[in-house]
Amino acid sequence: MSTYRRFAPRTPTLNSEVRRGLHPRNLSVGLGSAAVAGGLAWATGWESSAVLAGVLMFLLVTLFHVSAHAYVGWRIQRGMAALAAGDHARARCMLSIVLRPGMEHYDPRGAVRLVLSRLDPVP
Repeated sequence: MSTYRRFAPRTPTLNSEVRRGLHPRNLSVGLGSAAVAGGLAWATGWESSAVLAGVLMFLLVTLFHVSAHAYVGWRIQRGMAALAAGDHARARCMLSIVLRPGMEHYDPRGAVRLVLSRLDPVP
């Protein structure tokens, strides 16, 4: 059984990361930003625009957050496809995003890091 087939079902994909980005826990990031933006608008005398500021901030932060999750999921999905095709250099390039600082939460099970550790070392 290839490494791709063993780990692909448990690695993040574009779809799974979009769903994860829209999870209520992740939506709370946008909600918190909206509350701060609305509160600041209210406190600085822009009461009539406080709700608008909050809604816009929620939309912008949520869109950015979901987009970031989708991009990482897309990279992992493409990396696993490259691995299945035998293109280990491309797979390493696409999958190495999870090795960057702060990116551990995109690979909570460690499946992508395990795949990377089993690839041949870079010459």
